[in-house]
Amino acid sequence: DIANVNSGNAESEYNHLFTLYLLLPFVGVSTALYYWNVYPARVFVGDTYCYFAGMTFAVCGILGHFSKTLLLLFLPQVFNFIYSAPQIFGLVPCPRHRLPKMAVDNPLPRRLVSRLRQEVDMDQRTGSDSNSESSPGDVALAEADTAATGLGAVHQAISTAMTSFSKGKSGRAKRSASRHRSRSISAPSTNSSAYMVASRTTLEGAKPLGLTIVRLYECLGIADVERDDEGNMVNVNNLTLLNLVLVRRGRLTESQLNNCILLIQILNSLLAFFIRYRLSHVFYF
Repeated sequence: DIANVNSGNAESEYNHLFTLYLLLPFVGVSTALYYWNVYPARVFVGDTYCYFAGMTFAVCGILGHFSKTLLLLFLPQVFNFIYSAPQIFGLVPCPRHRLPKMAVDNPLPRRLVSRLRQEVDMDQRTGSDSNSESSPGDVALAEADTAATGLGAVHQAISTAMTSFSKGKSGRAKRSASRHRSRSISAPSTNSSAYMVASRTTLEGAKPLGLTIVRLYECLGIADVERDDEGNMVNVNNLTLLNLVLVRRGRLTESQLNNCILLIQILNSLLAFFIRYRLSHVFYF
């Protein structure tokens, strides 16, 4: 825009200056926000900034007559909408949350499993469980051992195990479980083995058109479909750009996923400006 202010065209100069007057403060605000929002984020974007950003881009695109350029800059978002369309329009089941999930190589700390085992042994020695049914401690230990194999997310595993474990226990045991749970949940933020995986949705109840689109996505390599022994589609990754990056790249840490998304947007912006100022005679009519 700065290079085109003195282009000799009065209308073009006005449009570029108008856009600069709006975008320079926006860049300053966004830079300050990014300082606090960069991984690991200490401030999270809410509706206020989203509305502010949306209105800024809309005004620049419409009143500054840069609607085509704005569309080029938003190609990743346009792709995300088209890619998500089967879930947005109800052709494929759409869960409430489609964000990637956090997983770790060893979801449950060994100290917690050891603590649960000690509690179960204590119950058995004191004869607190006189019937043949499994005690809450036994259930918690079984779930803890299962989770420790790395098959579940840390938050779900600990929450399930400790909820069952706390039932029927004294206040002392509940406070101890709460301390272990808080330590365990805070561990993944600094655990180098923590990584992000694509979240998934069931295909049960999907419309025929939705299943056809999922098959097309699978053929194009942009969907990870799980099938049963008979070859029927069972579930698929949630159809968002974040999950697609994880499908194509494999598991990534949260920081790596953040950098991948930023890189996609930066490369797309460079392409958009190249088309706008070097290939406009080809793409603009």
